[in-house]
Amino acid sequence: MKKRNSPPVTPADCIACGSACCRYIIVDLPHEPRGEESFEELLWYLFNPHTKLLKEGRRWSLMVSGRCRMLADDGRCRIYEDRPFLCGDYPQVTADECHGPDLRDFSGRIFQSAEELLTYLADERGKEWARRRLKRMVALEKK
Repeated sequence: MKKRNSPPVTPADCIACGSACCRYIIVDLPHEPRGEESFEELLWYLFNPHTKLLKEGRRWSLMVSGRCRMLADDGRCRIYEDRPFLCGDYPQVTADECHGPDLRDFSGRIFQSAEELLTYLADERGKEWARRRLKRMVALEKK
């Protein structure tokens, strides 16, 4: 939620935080995953070391790390005047709401690996299929 009396983010703020928004993309998933089949795709995403899953309430998002090709070494956008409109609209926050490179102040959960997601599903959501898969995965890693 935006704070009405806070100053808007400036290019200097973006450089100060390391141009965090230009170092990953976040895509909201269209539906909340429910069953084993729904989570198959999410597990697949998490086998890539450049991805994370974000869960905030019932909303799930995929975060893919990677530096924008138009980000200059000094943290400035090389195509600022011609950047896509999404770049100009993102993030729609004030300077004190900027999440920074570590997603500070994110109120949800961040899953960085398939093991983390399976552990969550097994322990907190009681999914027996997740417990079996996690056990098999751990056994394979020991070989």
